[in-house]
Amino acid sequence: MRILVTGATGMIGRAVVERLRRVDAQLTATSFDATSPWSDVPFEHVDLRDYRSVTQICEGVDVVVHIAGIKGSVGLTKEKPATFMAPLMQMNTNVFAACQAAGVARVIYTSSIGVYSPGELISESDLDWSLPPMDTHPGWAKRMGELQLAAMRVEDPGFTYAIARPSNVYGPGDNFNPETAMVIGALLGRAFRGETPVEVLGTGTAVRDFVYSDDVAEAIERLVYSDFSGDLNLGAGSGISIRELASHIADVTGVPLTFADTSVDEGFTSRILSVRKAREAIGWEATTDIKTGLSTTWKWLLVNGADPVGRLDYFADSS
Repeated sequence: MRILVTGATGMIGRAVVERLRRVDAQLTATSFDATSPWSDVPFEHVDLRDYRSVTQICEGVDVVVHIAGIKGSVGLTKEKPATFMAPLMQMNTNVFAACQAAGVARVIYTSSIGVYSPGELISESDLDWSLPPMDTHPGWAKRMGELQLAAMRVEDPGFTYAIARPSNVYGPGDNFNPETAMVIGALLGRAFRGETPVEVLGTGTAVRDFVYSDDVAEAIERLVYSDFSGDLNLGAGSGISIRELASHIADVTGVPLTFADTSVDEGFTSRILSVRKAREAIGWEATTDIKTGLSTTWKWLLVNGADPVGRLDYFADSS
């Protein structure tokens, strides 16, 4: 099987490539980043916003695992909505159109919890297109990618696809820049840079579903080799408060955390994904507990640093 992984050097992409390189497949990795961590996996440095480049890498491929995207803090999605929305739509449109032109038989698409409207325990059936997504601009961009895949299936009944909607993913290779990262990456990044105590904005009462990157990668690997078509939530299936998370991070790093500026908007009170469908459809559930995942991520950060060589800072590049 010839498999192409986009966004291969990002957090989820790295974990997916690590899994797929162990099986009998012709694997190609592609990324915005200039360098690859693998010497035994063919690598293409490609800007997915350029359609001609995308068509070249999709030729002769059986399965495309499309993970590439833009990830950032809640504040950034509000401050730079066009920086999220336009490139996400360009990348998705180009990749899926190139897949259609090249006759790619199957696509695995990494969407997001952000495509759903607000809810506390969210199932796949809760996606209501008449309501706006909670991650407004990136949420709409991800929804458009899902719609494009459905349109391709109408024109080619032999084409299959699966949509993975992860919750809040963390793990080795995450973004650890406190100015742009999501909560776990930002807090670990602050601890790594020597801040003590690390300040956490808000009250810490918001509840989130955090899922470890390798658990998500295991589900994607299963989807590559399954005949499942449709959408699946990929999360822990349970939530913890930001205050609980901060306590775990303090234990793992040895750096105290304190809460400050309780007037900050913490977003939705709770957002947790139901993963019942994933258990039933592909026999998957997340198995990495939060403290183990945080410990592994912290150790990776200590060894590799917060700014790996060749890693693209998308927001600096777009400013």
